[in-house]
Formats: sequence, structure tokens, C-alpha cells
Amino acid sequence: GFPDNGSMLSFGDNCYGQLGRTIGIDGTPRGIIPIKHKVTSISAGLGHSLAIANNPLQDGNYAYSWGWNSASQLGRRSLGNEPFIIPGLEGKDLLAIDGGRVHSLAVTTEGELWTWGSGKNGRLGLGSFADEEEPCLVESIQHEVHQAVCGMDHTVLLVNQ
Repeated sequence: GFPDNGSMLSFGDNCYGQLGRTIGIDGTPRGIIPIKHKVTSISAGLGHSLAIANNPLQDGNYAYSWGWNSASQLGRRSLGNEPFIIPGLEGKDLLAIDGGRVHSLAVTTEGELWTWGSGKNGRLGLGSFADEEEPCLVESIQHEVHQAVCGMDHTVLLVNQ
């Protein structure tokens, strides 16, 4: 049956390692390489995948990424099809995570927005067009962020008034 313990399954194209396992194209839902913590939220970009997992023994959550990393959309230097922790978000109380074509974001329970990856066309909201290898706090937002989503080359936020 379907796992009830926060296990992740994936299927489809795996040309960038976005399925989180070594097999190629696969039309059957199968388990992703397990991670140490219970997964509570997932997201998929064009060729990369993201997850939030909690550690009941510590405060805060962990963000994981895997797959395509052409513009640092994994938020870390290492490549590969295995999920690894995004170092710049360790210890943050994460609410949501999302991936676009070549950028990613995370929202904390405090309403902070963190972005990373390709800055082309200003999609990171940092006031520049530079790529960011690690998560950066978007400090220009003067409201608490409730929800944030990545489009192909843009980002949309829901904030308080």
C-alpha cells in the first residue's frame, strides 16, 4: 500500500536525477533514496526536486534537493541524483519549498522568503540578476510571506497587508 511514514515516491523522466534514484525513465511509482528525516512537503522544478523534512529530536526542519543543478537551483555545490541537505537552510523553521525551471525558494514560519539559483530576469527578487549558489534572504519584502511559488522564470508571493 501507500507509505504513511513520509516516504517519497517518484516516476517519469530521470535524465537529470530528479527522481532521486539511479534508474532512468520509469513509469511506475517507486521509492526515492531514503533520507534521515520524515518528509512533510515536496516540490518539483523542471529538472530538480525539493523536500522539507523534520527531525523530531531537534527544532527546525531540513531542506533537501536533488537533480539538475545547472544554475545552482539545488542550493548546494554537489550534483547527483541523491537527496542532500541544503546547508544554507539548516536550523530554519521551514513552512514551504518550491522549484521553478532553474531557481528555487523556501518560506519560513516567520514569513521570510529565501531564494537561490538563477537570478536571470530578476526571478530571485534580490534586486540583481546574479545567480546565487546558496539560499539568500529576500530582505526587500516588507510583509510576512504566507505562500510563494516558482513559475518557469518568475516567482509569485502571497503576503499579509
